[in-house]
Amino acid sequence: MPIKTIQGHEMVGGWMLRNRSVYMGKRFFDIPPQEMESECMKDAPVGRISLLFPQGNSTEMLVKYDECEDSRSYTPVADVVEEDLETLKQVGKLQWKSATRTKEVLVVEFVAED
Repeated sequence: MPIKTIQGHEMVGGWMLRNRSVYMGKRFFDIPPQEMESECMKDAPVGRISLLFPQGNSTEMLVKYDECEDSRSYTPVADVVEEDLETLKQVGKLQWKSATRTKEVLVVEFVAED
């Protein structure tokens, strides 16, 4: 997964970064969504990276960085490594400030995977 997208924030469900219309560059999602594993976001651990409605080579991606009340089901795909969880929370707070006050455009890039 390297991807690059404009960073967004969930506005109602809780403390989650939200990236809409993420183009993955390859056709990863040949499995029908109803056959993929799913998880309720409010029950997911902090640092969970999940997809919403993955189809073809695009999706919507969410990263939980603190508590949330979102009871919708998502497709979990990865976790932020433990040593980066504090940075994730800082980035989440920065994006919340952007979404609600400054309207600064933030770009996020995922460049490596383990």
